[in-house]
Order: sequence, then structure tokens, then C-alpha cells
Amino acid sequence: PEITGSLYQTSTTPQYRMIESDTVDVNTQLIHASSTFRLRTLSDDAATSTERLRVDHNTGDISFYEDTGTTAKLFWDASAESLGIGITSPSDLLHVTNGDNAVDTRIRLQSFGQLPIYNIYYAAGTESSPTAPTSGTELGRFEVATYDGNDYS
Repeated sequence: PEITGSLYQTSTTPQYRMIESDTVDVNTQLIHASSTFRLRTLSDDAATSTERLRVDHNTGDISFYEDTGTTAKLFWDASAESLGIGITSPSDLLHVTNGDNAVDTRIRLQSFGQLPIYNIYYAAGTESSPTAPTSGTELGRFEVATYDGNDYS
């Protein structure tokens, strides 16, 4: 049936299932449980679900899951205002890791037909009131750290 206006469901675990009749095992489940909103892919018999997206209502954190639905691979940490790619506890504004995968960690910035330009901007003061840096101020740094068996140094 077509629904116009608002749709309400009151339950300890409210959920909606959208079953697509012309394909196999590509249905959608929206579920709210334990203060978490989830979007899942659902099998036709509803016995198997694959996590795709999770939003924590208490923290505002958002997780996007990899193809099997078992591991969050893109994670927004709302309280720290940080984005993790391959990590669910980003320690910087943008934290990228490939975890234990046996492949290189690569970040690609690509340009076609134009010169690729990589800019780092620095100003003293604040964002709302920037000032020129004083003489001798370090303006940027590119660091490579090696693991010494206990930590990166």
C-alpha cells in the first residue's frame, strides 16, 4: 500500500524490510536497536543480513561497512570530528590505514590534462582571525616514521 504522510512504528527494535521481487537476495532492512540506526542488505528469507551503514544516535558516529558487512572501513568519529579510512579509531583529522592487508597503503590524487597541485596552507592566529607567521616558524612537515618493535618513532 502507498503511504502518505508520516509512518510510525513503536517497538524496542523497530524495523522495516523492503523486499525487491525481481531479484534475489538484494533486499533492504532498516532497523533501530540499542540507540543505533542500521541499514542492511537482507536475504529473501530474512535469515541473513549484511551490515552496510550504522549510525550511533548517542555519539553521532557513522560507520560504513566493507562488502561482507563485518568490518567498518569508513568511520566518522563525531566527537573528535575525525574520519578514519580502514580504522574505527582515527587519531588525526584524517587517518588512513590498510590494517593488516598485504598491500601498499596508497593515497591517489590524480589529474588529467592539468598540472596536479598539492597545497598546504599555514597561518598563525585563528581561522576567523588569521595572521602572518613569525620569522622562523615551521610552515609544514613531511614525516616518515619506522616501527621500533613497540611504537613508531
